Order: sequence, then C-alpha cells, then structure tokens
Amino acid sequence: MNSELYFFKYSFPCAQVLLDQKRIDNNAYEKLKEMFFSNKAPSKRVLEEVFSSAFRRINIVAKQMNKDAWDLGVIKKYFLEEHNKFIDKGEGEYAYFGEDFKNICKVYIVEVVDKKEDILSVKYNNTVRKVLGNIVSKAKKGDKVTIHLGFAIEIL
Repeated sequence: MNSELYFFKYSFPCAQVLLDQKRIDNNAYEKLKEMFFSNKAPSKRVLEEVFSSAFRRINIVAKQMNKDAWDLGVIKKYFLEEHNKFIDKGEGEYAYFGEDFKNICKVYIVEVVDKKEDILSVKYNNTVRKVLGNIVSKAKKGDKVTIHLGFAIEIL
C-alpha cells in the first residue's frame, strides 16, 4: 500500500468532523467518501490541504525521524504511536475538544469479538463498541485491528 492510501485510510474518518466544522463542503466530503470506499486516495496535495492539521503533526514526526513526511514508516509511526500523544497533549484543535470526543478520536488496537455483515464489535480497555468494518472485510473474530473514530482501519 502506498503512503497516500495509508494516510487516507486513517484520515478519512476525520472528514465528517471537518464537514461539521465547515472546513470542507458536502461536495468535497462526498468525493472523499467515494474514494475511501473505493480503496482510492486523493493526491498528496489534496490530502495535505484537507487534512492539514494531521499533516502538520506528521511533519513533526518526520523531522524527528529525519525522513520525508510522505515516507510510509513516518505515517505509520504517526498514526500507530504518536497520534494519541498529540491528543493527550491537547495539541492544536484537540485543546478545545472534550475528553469523550478526544477518546473517540484516538487510534486503538482492538480485538474483534463479533462480526455482523460490515459491523464489527471490538473490545479494548474493558470497552466493547461497534465500528464500521467494510474496509477490513476479511477481519474475523479474534483478529487484531486498528480503529479510528467509528471505522476499523487495518488488520494487524
């Protein structure tokens, strides 16, 4: 998987928040949604513009790693290791979000405990919740997957 698609898989769930904040319009949201569910990614330029806050933080991680921001290893490190730390620090717009919303925004490694069509029941930190699992359609009970907002993102 290329870095654009990997970044987009983790970033798209935030598009609804951007729409709610009027940082993107409905037309842009629908285009992103269509690409997301078709396993396609927008250009780097579009991704950097739409998800500018995430990309600003990725640039910080890239600088620490002495690598290009679009390096796949940088993007993986950001989402799997650093993303939640930025949230916990209240960096950027996270300073204005309540704790419940911050917790939903975090990326978690979870266990699939049930699957009904495209809905996965997942367990982590003594919490069981349902997430959309259609981009990890091969996930099955017992698998470890990552989740971000209401979406299962990748099978580990």
